[in-house]
Amino acid sequence: MNPIRLEEYDSRLVEDLSQEDLGFLLRRHNSAVSVALDPVWGLPRIATTSWIGVIKLPSGRDLRISTKVPVASVFQMLATVGEWPFRPEEIVGYAPESTILFVVARFFRDQLRRLDDGVCIGRIRTGART
Repeated sequence: MNPIRLEEYDSRLVEDLSQEDLGFLLRRHNSAVSVALDPVWGLPRIATTSWIGVIKLPSGRDLRISTKVPVASVFQMLATVGEWPFRPEEIVGYAPESTILFVVARFFRDQLRRLDDGVCIGRIRTGART
């Protein structure tokens, strides 16, 4: 079956969305997507939020919601400001996705701890690196 592909903060008419899939999205994933009948076309319109990922629908189809900004660009931006400890080419395309997610989660956890400890406050006020 062909997946339904959208980007974050996007919407699309879906002609062949089954009633079962429609009900599933409305009941179980209303924080990730909203589904309503389009008043002009009378077809379901799926609108996405900031949630990114894959939702397995009961029919066996996938609803794939991707980010508007490629992951490599996010790593490049982090590396540019000097906060990201790796060059994007070191991990994007080479490491398994689970490894990348673990590294990113650990990095952001550490950044939050630094903020809680007040380590980043001076950098925010003065622009100096910590």
